[in-house]
Amino acid sequence: MKLTIDRINLEYLTWTVAYGPDTNLDDYTFVERITGKYETSDLDPALLKEKDTNAAYIGLLQFLHERGE
Repeated sequence: MKLTIDRINLEYLTWTVAYGPDTNLDDYTFVERITGKYETSDLDPALLKEKDTNAAYIGLLQFLHERGE
């Protein structure tokens, strides 16, 4: 599935309501959720290690902006 700004915003809102700014109870991160659901093969590998939800969200928005989404 293609990642868009609308989808990332909805995912971010859903995640932060459910888990807050960090990982969920199983140490699953926001970035792992996004990369598991959406096409992000050209994502910066450094972002894949981001555990902070807010920093990941900002990085994903920058990724979309650079891709021209």
